[in-house]
Amino acid sequence: MHPHREEIETARRQSFRRMSKEIYLKRVIEQIPRLLTQQDRCEDSPTYGCFDRSYWHYKIQNFPCARYQEASYTLALLYSIKSNINPYYKNEKIRRWAIAGMNFWKKINAGDEWYFNEHSFVSTSFSTLAVMEAYNLLKLNDAEIEEAIVKSLKWIERHDEPLVANQLAGSILALDTYLARKPLYGVAYDTHMFQERLDKLLSSQNEEGWFSEYGGFDVGYSYILLDYLARLWKNSKDKRDAADKLIEFLSYFIHPDGTTGGIYTSRQTTYIIPSGLEIFSENPIARAIADIELKNLQERPILWDDRYLCYQLYYHLIAYLNHKKTKPAKLPYQKMVGEHFSESGLHVNSDGKGNYIIKNDDGRFVVYEDYKLSLCSKLQHSKSHLMNPYTTILMNIFQLTFGRSDIISKFVKKKLRQKLILNKKGKSNIYVPSARYFNKNELRWK
Repeated sequence: MHPHREEIETARRQSFRRMSKEIYLKRVIEQIPRLLTQQDRCEDSPTYGCFDRSYWHYKIQNFPCARYQEASYTLALLYSIKSNINPYYKNEKIRRWAIAGMNFWKKINAGDEWYFNEHSFVSTSFSTLAVMEAYNLLKLNDAEIEEAIVKSLKWIERHDEPLVANQLAGSILALDTYLARKPLYGVAYDTHMFQERLDKLLSSQNEEGWFSEYGGFDVGYSYILLDYLARLWKNSKDKRDAADKLIEFLSYFIHPDGTTGGIYTSRQTTYIIPSGLEIFSENPIARAIADIELKNLQERPILWDDRYLCYQLYYHLIAYLNHKKTKPAKLPYQKMVGEHFSESGLHVNSDGKGNYIIKNDDGRFVVYEDYKLSLCSKLQHSKSHLMNPYTTILMNIFQLTFGRSDIISKFVKKKLRQKLILNKKGKSNIYVPSARYFNKNELRWK
């Protein structure tokens, strides 16, 4: 190890404590022109409020993805956050565009994300939750939006998603958010279904602390789930043990250079969602990981594409609102560590001096030497499944006919998942990552 490396690392940890929560807000504000460019802001347009530019502008897609409308929550938060660096605070146009986004959401099928008449559980759960949060935050009184919310929640009640824990958690938070505001909507709701689903989620947590995402552990999906657990905890001050176990497990996969996840996880995601960490920042490990993300944001802008910008930008505003200056713990890469997590198949070894190894039982690995990535298992690819005019036509015919049936659509989606995402053992196809956002380590990958 370089003789001055220890002093550099100590200074780095101290700089975390000096960082302001304003970096969360600053990085979001930098992206708002890009976000608003996604939206149709022409008031006399039939797609006014739509954030899916491929649909309303380029017209290369024959349906709007409902999840893009989650951006309404980002605008509602910006409208409500008072700060010297927030030019959107109490800006009437931002409020109007947030409402336009909600109004467009109520007009479309909230279950469409990847194809027409998809009946997507994640799209319905996540977009309904975001619209509900925006609606409540802006203190609106709109019977039509409320009716659309209730309709979506009733659909969520009748459906489930056992394969992807973060999606199940999102549906639970949507139901819980509704329960907290049901006098506003004026519709009775049976709490038994909510509690049953919550118990199912919590009982599915692995002894090591992780929740299954397509048959294995994934970093980015786990941070999304942590956000939902954190917001559930804010409502009831319960479920803390499950969150603390997950946070501790996640800490082993923070690399010495501040990156996380990647090739050794089920979906190969590499992002940190800071909102759950900030809500739980009395936990010193959560504070330490959140400080890592603050440092990452200080050094570079948010790197998401246009799609994820609509889905996830608001998490950083939630982090800003819940930031607390608490004392961080040392993370595993800063200590002597030798752990084998048999259920996830992951081995972690550290000497506390910037040399860090994470290896999966199936041979995938990353190796760090002196705080830098030095070796990584070769990235492989499975056969691509691309659309062509013929499959597109057949898919559209199916969705306009048999695909209208909820039962048939669910069966077909299960088969598509088995072909496109899962391997023969029912686990995520490890060679098809869900997103590929550039990070500096790719320059060293073989």
